Amino acid sequence: MAQGGTELPTPQRPPARLVLFQRTGQWPFPRQIDRGALDTLLGYNDGMRGYSKDKKAVLSRLRRIEGQVRGIEKMVDEDRYCIDVLTQVNAVRAALESVALQLLADHTEHCVTEAIQSGGGRAKVRELNEAVERLVRS
Repeated sequence: MAQGGTELPTPQRPPARLVLFQRTGQWPFPRQIDRGALDTLLGYNDGMRGYSKDKKAVLSRLRRIEGQVRGIEKMVDEDRYCIDVLTQVNAVRAALESVALQLLADHTEHCVTEAIQSGGGRAKVRELNEAVERLVRS
């Protein structure tokens, strides 16, 4: 809250690529800044991510998946039966999909909900739909 008890409006997230115009050497940034750099500049990266509450579990699952991939590599190196290798590849794929679904759920419950409450929901919902589409098509 700002002084005097009034709340400041939550700023809207800028587009993925923002073109900045330079004024005769006074602007200290490059003409184009990617979203990550701009988010850092505007303070968007200071908050919690949607998966922060599940971060330990997500990291643990990813480490397990990493071990499964190393196991598949060892199976190939040892010339194991193709179907056994494919079974393990399918297990890794399913595990990654499970992580992706958890991240999508966390994103929806945290980031999308926040954006809707602050009035910027349309862009965040579009971003969510695009992420779901990428996940489904892969």
